[in-house]
Amino acid sequence: MASGGAGVFVSTCLEYEVRTDLQLHVDRCEDIWINIKLNKRAQKCADNELIIGVVYRHPGSQIKEFEEKICQTISSLIELKNNFVIMGDININFQKVNLVQNITDYYNNLQSSGCLSLINRATRVVRRGSKWQTSCLDHIYTNINSDKTDAYIITSDISDHYSTLLKLNDVRNSYIPKYDIFVRKKNPQPG
Repeated sequence: MASGGAGVFVSTCLEYEVRTDLQLHVDRCEDIWINIKLNKRAQKCADNELIIGVVYRHPGSQIKEFEEKICQTISSLIELKNNFVIMGDININFQKVNLVQNITDYYNNLQSSGCLSLINRATRVVRRGSKWQTSCLDHIYTNINSDKTDAYIITSDISDHYSTLLKLNDVRNSYIPKYDIFVRKKNPQPG
């Protein structure tokens, strides 16, 4: 049986620190939080830093405890005026908002905590017999204005989950490389 996990890759050209003080400490949930300094020359202030949280919430774990902890963390980040992005395999199906009470409550509490949910389409597609089932389990939340973000769902066949990607626009940092960070290589076709 495959299991998920939370992980993050940070380029060596970025200055960052791991923020263990932000960990959720929720049963059956893995999370990692980092603080990236966007401009090495600027004085320390919330505008020059970005908090990134990567979360994996195991399927079937209790939503309520997770909801309380994540909303509490979001509220404290907003109170401290930190920009943040939280993303991961949350295993709460946003396609059931307004259909299932605890999912609707979770979604509404996120919104009232002061953040946007940027993914609203299927991120998992599986075939069950002759039917295809879809769900939106992989989320991205942020308090950054939507005009500065572009969220994507990337289809691939590595997993039954699609990947999510968030592009931040207008991030002013001369230390971010201006070249491709990775290239996906395709297997050559036999000729």
